Amino acid sequence: MEKWQKPSEETIASYQNIVARLDGVEKRTMFGCPCAFVNGYMFFGVYHDQLFLRMNDEQREQLNQIMPVKSFSPMGKVMKAYIDIPDEIINDREKLLALVQNALHPAQVLPPKKTKK
Repeated sequence: MEKWQKPSEETIASYQNIVARLDGVEKRTMFGCPCAFVNGYMFFGVYHDQLFLRMNDEQREQLNQIMPVKSFSPMGKVMKAYIDIPDEIINDREKLLALVQNALHPAQVLPPKKTKK
């Protein structure tokens, strides 16, 4: 099992900068790191020193045609609907904001996640 790594302040600041500009997201902690949720689904967040994002199949395919993307795999478990955001995008705040905003709408139209009782 991989060892937990504390995210850098720079990575958390990048996350916070984007989340502050999004409407309709709920902030929670997941994996010991800050994450944003929409309709009960994890949507965008920090894991170790990486940002990840939920994208639909079409969005992932379009992005993968521009640059290779890796599936988000916390603790070695591949989460198919999520990607690690490439550093090239993380390092450009406007590209990062555009990518996250583009992925937000498909997440907002998901049916609300049923909570366990």
